[in-house]
Amino acid sequence: MVLAVSLSRLLFCAVLCSTVLVFNRKAVEGHPQCLDFRAPFQVTAGLSFCPQNYSDYGCCSPNRDQRISSEYTKLSSQFSLDNRPKCADLVKTILCLECHRYAAHIYEAETNENFDSTTAAPGLCLDFCKNFYQECNDVATYFVSTGKWKLRVSSNTTSSPILTEKSFCEGLKVEDADYCFPNVETVDQNYLAKKYNFDSNQQCLCVEEIASGLRNPLAAVHAGDGSGRLFIAEQLGVIRIISAEGKLLKQPFLDITDRVLITGSFGDERGLLSIAFHPEFKRNNIFFVYYSTRIRRKSGHRKKAPFLGFDHVTVLSKFKASVYNRDRGLRRSETVILEVDQPANNHNGGTVFFGSDGLLYLTLGDGGRAGDPFGKIGNGLNRSV
Repeated sequence: MVLAVSLSRLLFCAVLCSTVLVFNRKAVEGHPQCLDFRAPFQVTAGLSFCPQNYSDYGCCSPNRDQRISSEYTKLSSQFSLDNRPKCADLVKTILCLECHRYAAHIYEAETNENFDSTTAAPGLCLDFCKNFYQECNDVATYFVSTGKWKLRVSSNTTSSPILTEKSFCEGLKVEDADYCFPNVETVDQNYLAKKYNFDSNQQCLCVEEIASGLRNPLAAVHAGDGSGRLFIAEQLGVIRIISAEGKLLKQPFLDITDRVLITGSFGDERGLLSIAFHPEFKRNNIFFVYYSTRIRRKSGHRKKAPFLGFDHVTVLSKFKASVYNRDRGLRRSETVILEVDQPANNHNGGTVFFGSDGLLYLTLGDGGRAGDPFGKIGNGLNRSV
């Protein structure tokens, strides 16, 4: 449930909200992933055939490693690889690509709805592919003619039954050239481990630590006042400031731990849940806080539950920052706008924000508790409200 709150009145409305996060495709799809879409793993016993680095972090179990080894042995016998060391190394490298931590990308498994691991061909970079074709033309032809590798459709691929170097390598191209082999070996270095730099990282998603030592931070917002400060809401009831220079200030902006309900339980979803600054904060110093408590803020008395289920309330309050020190919020300036009975200690919502319409929106959650037991239809949204 979402409440829209104006500064002069409360407007209640039930709306369905969704948040769409759009990232650069490479950042979204660039995570290590196996052909079965599971995460790579470490093989304690190690692999005996495929490279050792695939044991440390890869996609093959010892059993799969043995099957690849057996397949190589058959190919070695059929194509006399013992007498062709260059071709032998290339074949071994290619067979082991399904053990690579980026196997799903090398084989384009994620972007292919009809992906079939039994006929999937690895994506090989052009120079590597040409070298493989020239050194192992008979093996390459065997992979394609027997259906072990199904070449990718390409407008440039010839329909001739003769497998040429051009048609072979065109059929092994991948849409994202950064994930063909061996380019994929440098993906971590080139894209996923760059230190943030605006000029060199446009359209990339990068992560850099800016503060540490925070206690269960649940929200991070700016005040819109041009100060460059970032306000961090800690679940236990404290709002901290990270300055424009990136320094975490020792003195809290606001400390209402005596009013906030939170326990030491790892799964407790109560606490100081959200903060939002008035669009005119620079002028009026007003900000809003949404938090859990057992004390009714309007009466100042401990809440008396109408029945066992309602064990606390969530409160939306207005505060003001000091005109003498903009890094300090005034505890005594609290004005309670709204109190909501909460029947459980989870699913209490927690986001408060200003919309483009100038209204203050608050999410209240669905009531919580295992099994969604509240209401005639459980913890559902009544669309007739």
